[in-house]
Amino acid sequence: MGQWFKAKEIEVAGPQQKNIVRPTPQKPGLFAGQDPNRRCVGSKYANFFAQNYEPVAKMADQYGNDATLPLGLASFESGWGLSRMAQEQNNPHGTTPDGKTGRSFSSIPTAWDFWGRQWGPRVRDFGGDQALFIRRLLEDNRKKKGAIDHHGAYNSEHPLEWASGVAGGVASVRKRLEDWKKYRC
Repeated sequence: MGQWFKAKEIEVAGPQQKNIVRPTPQKPGLFAGQDPNRRCVGSKYANFFAQNYEPVAKMADQYGNDATLPLGLASFESGWGLSRMAQEQNNPHGTTPDGKTGRSFSSIPTAWDFWGRQWGPRVRDFGGDQALFIRRLLEDNRKKKGAIDHHGAYNSEHPLEWASGVAGGVASVRKRLEDWKKYRC
């Protein structure tokens, strides 16, 4: 494994005082005064968090949930914001009312406001319980008496694969979010 180096000036005593540059270990991309333990999450993840974190945190707080749950769902549904639906329709969570055509939103915050109104009551006050969050989104409430909403399952075509993908998305978000919040890179 290679070493990282930065230049360090050292004063040399003598008739011709001059600076000599000697390398000292340092991580690449680190600037003077930066935390040497800084961990950037990578541009794909940083861009996703920059677009989605604030509106998701606001919405998740309103419904008593950990923001990593809807962020994990969106990371899976949109391929970390790189899907066509996320980029062209401001639809990071893959909302398709007819199961085929993605819904378009005027902005990412508007999309998350919509998601909160549609699905927030169903997952209210789950904190960070990933399994319960996923299970509740997969429930079909269309014919349930006294149900909190009358929506079908969030994903009815491939529920097991979807549940696994969302769980992986949540785990990946949880692995990266704190570093992004601290360093914004």
